[in-house]
Amino acid sequence: MNTLVAPSTAAISAMIYMNYVNEIKYEDLVSCILSGAVAITAGCYTVSWWASAIIGFASSFFYFWSIWFVRKKLIIDDPLCVTSIHLFCGYFGGIVQGLFGNGTVGDAGLLYGGWWHFVVQLVGSIVIFVFEFGMGLILWYLILDIMIVNKCK
Repeated sequence: MNTLVAPSTAAISAMIYMNYVNEIKYEDLVSCILSGAVAITAGCYTVSWWASAIIGFASSFFYFWSIWFVRKKLIIDDPLCVTSIHLFCGYFGGIVQGLFGNGTVGDAGLLYGGWWHFVVQLVGSIVIFVFEFGMGLILWYLILDIMIVNKCK
């Protein structure tokens, strides 16, 4: 049920936001539905339905913020918004799982009195990001050195 609630509420919040800014795009609506699905994936079995609704609702706002951040601050061309959906909303879902986890499987989240689970999710997300970023840089430089890649001059 949680994997249906989160994308549905993400779509609702996306329509609210897009109506507010007077720019309704079908692509952003579909991407927000995907961001809700990605955000709930980490905790779909460990959060309640109401927490799933909150996670989905917040994920679309997080998606729109991450689009702005990736395009304006990092200056990365991401036409399909894959970075915003999978990187940012995925990490958001992993961290809020430590916030809303109800303790049915594993430890309880921060809202249920289990501060340790939230710390584990936060530290785990940071460690995974550092590992992924480091390996990505190593592979990128190996590809640039070994293969012929079009380099901007």
